[in-house]
Amino acid sequence: MNKKKLLILCIVFGVFICVITASKKSEPDHSLLISGGIGSALLKQEAYIISIDNDNKILRVSLVNKSADSLFPPDQNELLLKYDELVPHNLRLAPGDRIIFYFFYSEIGKSPMCTSSIKAAQKAAH
Repeated sequence: MNKKKLLILCIVFGVFICVITASKKSEPDHSLLISGGIGSALLKQEAYIISIDNDNKILRVSLVNKSADSLFPPDQNELLLKYDELVPHNLRLAPGDRIIFYFFYSEIGKSPMCTSSIKAAQKAAH
């Protein structure tokens, strides 16, 4: 009887360890999430505008503060962003401006990426 209890205890312990290990697998930096899970969350990223194509409503941007756990590939420092009607009318964009853009995870790897919204980043106080 003691062997059965020991076997059951070992199985329960093994399952417990598997569950804990599986929950600790590498996931994207959740500080970038606005709400929801990875599939439905609105993600954000800061970038500098390199150039603007007003005819096609596309921004070419350079990513800011790209960390090791970034959602973008390590060698990807520039993106094309499609902005359509997402830029507020009072926001005047120019090359060199620092922006924050919001996007869904499913847009990663697409070019140009569709953005949910774009806004000016806060300027650092001097």
